[in-house]
Amino acid sequence: MSGMKGHPGILVCLVAASAFLICGSPARADDGKKSVELTPDMRGVIPGPRLEFREDTAGTWGIEDVSRGKPSRGFAPLHEELPTFGFSTSVFWGRFRVINRGKTAIPWYLEVAYPHIDRIEVYLLDGTGHTVKSKRGGDLLPFKQREVRDENFIFPFRTEKGAGQTCYVRLETTGPVNMFLKVWSPEAFGEHGDLINVIFAVYYGAMFVMILYNLFIFFSLRDRSYLYYVLYCLAFILFEITLTGLGFRHLWPRWPWWSNHSVPFLVFIGAMFAIQFLRYFLDTTHSIPEMDRVLLFSTRGAAAMGVISFFMPYLLMIYLCLAMTLWTAVIVYIAAVRALLRGHRAARLYIITWAAFWICCIIYMLKLFGVLPDTAITRWMLQASSLLQVVLLSLALADRINIMTERLESLNLQLEGRVHERTKELDAALRIMELKDSELQIEFELAGHIQQGILPPTPFYHEGIKVVSYYRAMGKIGGDFYDIFRMKGGYIGVLIADASGHGMPAAFITALAKISFSEAIQTSLFPADIFKHVNGELMRTIKTDDFITAFLVVISPAYEVFYGNASHQKAMVLRAGTMKVETWDTSGLFMGFSPDADAMYEDGQDRLDYRDRLLLYTDGIINALNGSGENYGEKRLEDMLVETAHLNLEEALQTISRHCEKFSRNASQSDDMTMVLVEIDPAYRELVDYRDRGFSLMWRRHYREAIELLSSALAINPNDEKSRLYIG
Repeated sequence: MSGMKGHPGILVCLVAASAFLICGSPARADDGKKSVELTPDMRGVIPGPRLEFREDTAGTWGIEDVSRGKPSRGFAPLHEELPTFGFSTSVFWGRFRVINRGKTAIPWYLEVAYPHIDRIEVYLLDGTGHTVKSKRGGDLLPFKQREVRDENFIFPFRTEKGAGQTCYVRLETTGPVNMFLKVWSPEAFGEHGDLINVIFAVYYGAMFVMILYNLFIFFSLRDRSYLYYVLYCLAFILFEITLTGLGFRHLWPRWPWWSNHSVPFLVFIGAMFAIQFLRYFLDTTHSIPEMDRVLLFSTRGAAAMGVISFFMPYLLMIYLCLAMTLWTAVIVYIAAVRALLRGHRAARLYIITWAAFWICCIIYMLKLFGVLPDTAITRWMLQASSLLQVVLLSLALADRINIMTERLESLNLQLEGRVHERTKELDAALRIMELKDSELQIEFELAGHIQQGILPPTPFYHEGIKVVSYYRAMGKIGGDFYDIFRMKGGYIGVLIADASGHGMPAAFITALAKISFSEAIQTSLFPADIFKHVNGELMRTIKTDDFITAFLVVISPAYEVFYGNASHQKAMVLRAGTMKVETWDTSGLFMGFSPDADAMYEDGQDRLDYRDRLLLYTDGIINALNGSGENYGEKRLEDMLVETAHLNLEEALQTISRHCEKFSRNASQSDDMTMVLVEIDPAYRELVDYRDRGFSLMWRRHYREAIELLSSALAINPNDEKSRLYIG
């Protein structure tokens, strides 16, 4: 009460405004007619003077009850053009008659001009009391079910010439019950909708311009008062578009639940941001610390109420919203007056700006509860006052820029001297850093050359097994590597691996892994055993969270294959006979991270035939991005493997790599890229045939014929050691 005694002007303004609104409400146009006469140019005809209502406290009556039963005799006339019943749990029925005295049928719209009615049922009865048409609506239904796309509820009807009909409207809702009914011709309603859209576009456009203006200043100055003001404006705009139904129409048409429950949440969040704006705008922490604690408590209370508003009864939360609005208005004005009395001149404009706005908010709440009538003034004053408030407070906030500019100029003068002193020191330090960086780059280049030097040269050829490779590091050194092993019994091992991370740490891990693999293949032919050995060695050496993935293929002289996967990309196998691509995979965890991985490694077994191709690759290939952020992907890689099957092995790998590079040329490389392509050479089958026949003839001492056959074998592969051994 002490706050109101100190400001009797606010109370007087509120009482005066309320009296004006009550006196200014539309009078009932009692022209003696009992029916709404339908015409082709009806512009929002209000059936209020002809409207009768009936309250169904139990909510059990149907159309038969209210049109023919006992409840039909209890309808009473209304004395308002746009009646509001406040908050009620009852169901309300309204009825009025329409008549078409014209010579043609007339289409017309019935508008329920309040967008927050949960359930609406409209029945059109003919002169005999039979239902001609029935329609349903309400904000509990998805927006797409509405026959006419509008934020309010529009029900289209058609009345034949000379016909008279009775329209029954049933309203049921948890919010305020507003029986705002209007009758339109379709053409007039379209024109009216265009006008309303222009008004909303101007209003929200102006609001968003001011929001962007203040948001730009916030990013420039990093002053939190601008941020909280922008957040308050956004919350208020969301509150408004929810109240007007524009949000349900344009933003969340598929979320009726949010449209029905967001109003209390937005009120509490708006109050929270409004109080936070006051705290930073007037710097209440220093100017009025005793009030700052109350404001901070109110902010936290509003935030908590906003969260629980989704779980509490809607009517209860509306009452709490009204209480929060009144409480916020009181405490911010007490705080602003105290700040003004202590010499904070910015509080003066704050008090003037918010006075009209808070009065409008209270009047709007009173309208919702049915205390004040719904008029053009009560319906639009909230938007007008909020726009004026945004403009004035933006100007008030802009005044702070001048003060901050003066402070910055003073600080700049002080800083210029310090900067001049520091510049000399930084120049000297920069020269030293450039020298060190140059030395480091040379070392990186040397490390990159060494790393590529330890990769096995390709093409590699052994007993019909041909291997080619592609390697492209992201930087000067990389974390990918591949290797080719000659194993006991004439077996060939082909390995591809990828260390976590990039740069020098990854290169160090790959070097350790290469040594470990070279040791492991001396004692085992099976990938699972080799992975266990490497995992143990890396666990003993690596003390960080780094690890390595790998895919190992072991090929026998008869082209039987043992393979294993340690969390690497699956291998692709192109079968020459069917031109289909298979994938090889086994379970297994990456190496160097956990001793438990030893129990997970498995061996897979298959075989390769002549002309079959095996592709091993790292994730840098399939994760390569183009300019649109799209991955190269396994499907493109698989398609390219099939498309290049007619090319020799070197040309095939070159074509695949160029295709991937072309795909990702508009994006920077984000990972090392490695591929290894293996083929069982079909020409080797002829070589073996020549060689075996030559050996047979040599054994039988037919040396001349044997040398001819072995020469044919060497023509296929000049490096075939067995053939060269016999013919020197």
